[in-house]
Amino acid sequence: MLPTACTVTTSSWQPARMRFSNPFSATKFILHSAALLEGNLMSHFVRDWMSSPVTVVDPDSSVTFALTLMRRRNIHSLVVVLQEGQQTTYGILTTTDIRDKIIASERNPAETTVREIMTMPVVTAHPNWTLKECSIEMQKKGIHHMPVADDQNNLVGLISATDLFIAAEEIGWDAGY
Repeated sequence: MLPTACTVTTSSWQPARMRFSNPFSATKFILHSAALLEGNLMSHFVRDWMSSPVTVVDPDSSVTFALTLMRRRNIHSLVVVLQEGQQTTYGILTTTDIRDKIIASERNPAETTVREIMTMPVVTAHPNWTLKECSIEMQKKGIHHMPVADDQNNLVGLISATDLFIAAEEIGWDAGY
């Protein structure tokens, strides 16, 4: 059985930028500035802009638990990992799911499991996709968050529309994503 919540640590994919819970932290600004000067943030690939490690939640956890986890970590989505034998599939729980399926429907989050309201199956991005490929896929599917899985279907990160906006700002508009 999977733990109720954990942080997946990946060593094979290291993002080119550091992620902090406070997007406007002084530390992040300093690291971004230094990396820009060194030319390290000019990559146009998902692997360099995704969040890693990823916070995951067990599908049988309560939505109340998931809400608390999201609020404490200042994140807008949780990846749900479902292991059936050798097969791994991914789902996602977002603030939009909670808004539409809990708040608007007047459901009790303490009595509702993540499994009941999560989105599944999800489209996964590949770390070697370009930001343009990722953006087009998000647009086609009408989504804002995508788990990132490697060739062996191992979860290696999460990319969001916000990550793409940050990349667009830092790389520049005429960079040819």
